Amino acid sequence: MLNIVSVLVTPQIFCLATGAIISGVREAGAIQA
Repeated sequence: MLNIVSVLVTPQIFCLATGAIISGVREAGAIQA
């Protein structure tokens, strides 16, 4: 049961982290520009 939950939740956390990194890079680029 725990394995199923982790498999379902991990991709969501990864997507959120990736989105946060991309948005942070975009903001940093906008500030530098």
